Amino acid sequence: MRARRTGGNTMVVESRYMEFDKVGDTGKTEVWNILSKSNGFILGQIKWYGAWRQYCFYPSPHCIFNIQCMDDIKKMINELRVQLRL
Repeated sequence: MRARRTGGNTMVVESRYMEFDKVGDTGKTEVWNILSKSNGFILGQIKWYGAWRQYCFYPSPHCIFNIQCMDDIKKMINELRVQLRL
């Protein structure tokens, strides 16, 4: 996965089929939209789930993911976990 900054100082991380766009920051945790690179559709969101005290994936309705996409989502969540511990 590759990270880059866009014009508005927004962070974007790309995988082969998806783009992870940082859309929010609570000061402690971040909120990321997951978009399809082919059509820009929002596939879901990664954000903090307080009851479990960890980042979780919230899929959009009627979205289907293959093993590669799920692996990319897992990698992104792991990166966010590492950042939180720093």
